[in-house]
Amino acid sequence: MQTPHLRFRAALDEFGRRLDAIPGDAWEQPTPCAAWTVRDLVDHVVDETCWARSVLVPTPADDNDADDAGGPEDPVARWHDAASALSPALGSSEVLDRTIDLPSRRVPARELLPELTVDHLVHAWDLASATGGDTHLDRDLVTACATWFDEHEDEWREAGQIGPALAVPADADDQRSLLARFGRQEHAPDDPGGLS
Repeated sequence: MQTPHLRFRAALDEFGRRLDAIPGDAWEQPTPCAAWTVRDLVDHVVDETCWARSVLVPTPADDNDADDAGGPEDPVARWHDAASALSPALGSSEVLDRTIDLPSRRVPARELLPELTVDHLVHAWDLASATGGDTHLDRDLVTACATWFDEHEDEWREAGQIGPALAVPADADDQRSLLARFGRQEHAPDDPGGLS
């Protein structure tokens, strides 16, 4: 898993597994994201995934309403529609050469994909921690995201995209350290304090 497009596809898988495992009564539970319920968190990531599909997988103009195929009350269906459409595109390195028009700039997909990857990965942990799911993220993907984030953490924090980092022990593993840089606290397995 060495390239940005394959890392993003892996992050989609990480989030999708947690999404499919959400208990039916968990949608209004709080999450590590301040003021967001599970439904709010999922809506955010699904919207982001639908947007990624719209810019990475060109479709005819009359298909512009495809992002809403699942309806506003069915985020899981919308997720699967978007992720299924993205997956083939992310199987080829050609996607890296696409140019993406953002409100403030034009960027090559190879620069945008790592941002989408780290956001989906951290939110996969948010979703799992909020719903009692599997909080163990793919180790290689965590390491790749942490390495990329080394060069972007300051600009994200200055732009208000993330809050203050939390302190972690010097021997904290990569996942715990990455989450702390995003303001998430993951306690060691033998710590009775659990998540906060």
